[in-house]
Amino acid sequence: MPPEDSDPDPDPDPSRAPALVERLAAPEPSVRRDAIERLASLAETHPARVARGASAIRDRLDDPDPAVRAIACRLVGTLGLVDAESRLRERRLDDDPAVSEAARDALDRLDGAEPVVPADGTEPITPEDGGRSARDDPAATRTAGTASPAADAWPAVRFDASNTGHAPSGTGPTASVAGRWLVSLSDRNPKGHTPPTVADGRVYVGDDGELVALSAADGSVRWTTDAGGHDDPAPPVTDGTVYVPDAESLRALDAADGDERWVGRTPGDVRGPPAVADGVVYAGTDEGTVVALSAADGTEYWRADAGTAVYGPPAVTERRVLVVAEQGTVVALDTADGSERWRFETDHRSSFSPTVHDGTVYASSMGAVHALSATDGRESWTVTTERGVTGEPAVADGRVYVGMRERLCALDATDGSERWVFGIEHLAHAAPAVVGGTVYVGAAGAMHPTFGSVHALDAADGTERWRFESEETGFGAPAVAGGCVYVIGGDGLYALAASG
Repeated sequence: MPPEDSDPDPDPDPSRAPALVERLAAPEPSVRRDAIERLASLAETHPARVARGASAIRDRLDDPDPAVRAIACRLVGTLGLVDAESRLRERRLDDDPAVSEAARDALDRLDGAEPVVPADGTEPITPEDGGRSARDDPAATRTAGTASPAADAWPAVRFDASNTGHAPSGTGPTASVAGRWLVSLSDRNPKGHTPPTVADGRVYVGDDGELVALSAADGSVRWTTDAGGHDDPAPPVTDGTVYVPDAESLRALDAADGDERWVGRTPGDVRGPPAVADGVVYAGTDEGTVVALSAADGTEYWRADAGTAVYGPPAVTERRVLVVAEQGTVVALDTADGSERWRFETDHRSSFSPTVHDGTVYASSMGAVHALSATDGRESWTVTTERGVTGEPAVADGRVYVGMRERLCALDATDGSERWVFGIEHLAHAAPAVVGGTVYVGAAGAMHPTFGSVHALDAADGTERWRFESEETGFGAPAVAGGCVYVIGGDGLYALAASG
């Protein structure tokens, strides 16, 4: 007669869970497969008992046996082990179709899931050869979404992959400012210009079809490279790599010297900055395609159709990639495979990128600001304006900051009600930045060349802290990092710092 544990048990005894967890570390594949099958069956009726073996189950996501990997994926989904999400994303690209499908199903189940709480009684079960659960070690827990960039950086066009425009740990000038340096650029209309990006002591800006890396300290040129004709590439910088949009491609460059690391082909021109999150680069093209590429080597993971051209950077959360197509449609895609989750039709065209914060998508169109659920696209509120919306919003501390022609408005993030308004003599054509309790915004006159200004406002009540004015140029969107404001004018890139 075969041993008692060799056949499937139609009504597994929950008291056997510890022994089954121990067997997950067995050297024989058949033993591991039998144990995880029984645990999967047990989890349907006694999930809290099985959840005590979460660490051992997560380890089986990398098991040499594909049958074990597939069942481990399903168990992770059943138990709501959200801290295993990054490993599931790796498994969705598994060579075995059954494992790949199981990983995708598990990622779907984790969307909005709460982890099963292990049963009381003893410490969480682990195999004899070790492995503490991330639940037991907070330092090992994977943070949902993307990690906050360094305090002295503005490494993406809207600071982070969620496009919040908010640097919670950053520093910027709060008293009167003066120009630290000015680097001349080719003549341009600064209205609506994206900011430069700043990371590791370098400032990255486009000029006459080239990408230029400058010293943040004095504006001296570190290196230049072709930017595929883009005057405004605003490339994100992550882990020492700069990701540059190009004609029908994305390029990854070494941030230190501009040397090319890889080129990834795209279906159409990438006309706006990409977004980088969790080792994946997301970009929209002028043909309406959204692509996901490996940040390590440019390998394509998936592509999806947004309908019409996408010009700005996508906004990325832990499970959603959000873009606004040119016709004003907000499209939500699954980060795992690009499948469409929902879309929301606005009543206006838009070239503005969405912002995502705390489960809500904030999308600007030419005549309104919309707040939508990131999960299913349901509308929370909409604020319409005849003045017109003139840039992407920034979201911080329960407020949505957005330009509406000659006004910068602070809206309540929960219901869209107006908290304060600051009047600007010029047009606030660019997105604001929020750093350390201060809102920074650039403005330009209606014609180019023209006069303009940069303003620093108290985020709480809109009181002006300082302004920098020019009679010769307007200004685009600011980047704020390391105590400096970097902003593009019609005649060049300005670095503004506290005077005196």
